[in-house]
Amino acid sequence: MFSFKKKKEVINFPELSNHNERTYPRKLKKIVAQLETCKSEDLNYIAECILQKMGYTVQNIDGYKDGGIDVYAFSNNKKAIAVQCKAWNPQKTTERISKPLVAAFKGIFPDKGFPNGLFITTHFFTDQALEIAGDNLLLVDRKKLIELLAHFYPEMISELFYYKTLTELEECKSCKNGKKLKLYNKKKRNYYYICETCGEYSFFNYSS
Repeated sequence: MFSFKKKKEVINFPELSNHNERTYPRKLKKIVAQLETCKSEDLNYIAECILQKMGYTVQNIDGYKDGGIDVYAFSNNKKAIAVQCKAWNPQKTTERISKPLVAAFKGIFPDKGFPNGLFITTHFFTDQALEIAGDNLLLVDRKKLIELLAHFYPEMISELFYYKTLTELEECKSCKNGKKLKLYNKKKRNYYYICETCGEYSFFNYSS
């Protein structure tokens, strides 16, 4: 913890991560940053990352020849969770995940030897679909998915939100991560750019 004094009161702040240190997969950040265009295989990867953070060993099978199950999760080499993923864009898809879709999955994973099921979507579930969830079937909609990512990857979500506030700024060509700030040097009376992440300098091109 670090702190500073203000009128004899000590204000404490949590230790913050180094902005330049990445503690999450670069691929995951890229997918989450473009969640609107997320594909099925991308959502499978998100599920993998979350389950790995929870301590499970995972296998991505993408529903191939297994009744729609996309990811297997194992605990101590035993089947633990079967996962189905639906990457639906709420801005384009006019339907929510229905009760029949959830019911179909609920009937599949026990037959495959999995005691628990996890249904993840980038969209939302109907009220009827939510009603058939139980102790062995967890439904994760778009909001809960973001909450899980924020819990297990707080630095990544913080960074994505941070750069969302700087979308109008040009990307740094040096680090491919930061944003270029346009500043003015009063002594030299000229403009220049500096990357807020890596500190790379570049000079303003007046001909552009």
